[in-house]
Amino acid sequence: MENQKLNILHISDVHFTLNDKTNTQIRITKALVDIITAYKDPIDYCVFTGDLANSALLGEYELAGKWLEELLMLSIISKQR
Repeated sequence: MENQKLNILHISDVHFTLNDKTNTQIRITKALVDIITAYKDPIDYCVFTGDLANSALLGEYELAGKWLEELLMLSIISKQR
């Protein structure tokens, strides 16, 4: 039986905030995209655990959703994965 490899990108506890003066979302996105593109094998699945929003505000979840969409597009990971 041949060994198969499964590559999972695990992201946790981003804690998005609407008034991010430190550009955390931009820095996290750049770091993740750099890591994903430098990784030699394709990512099979992306799993997000932990807190998306810092204060559970609707706008923070909307921001997080846009960020996740952007990350998936930039890293060529399908939404289904």
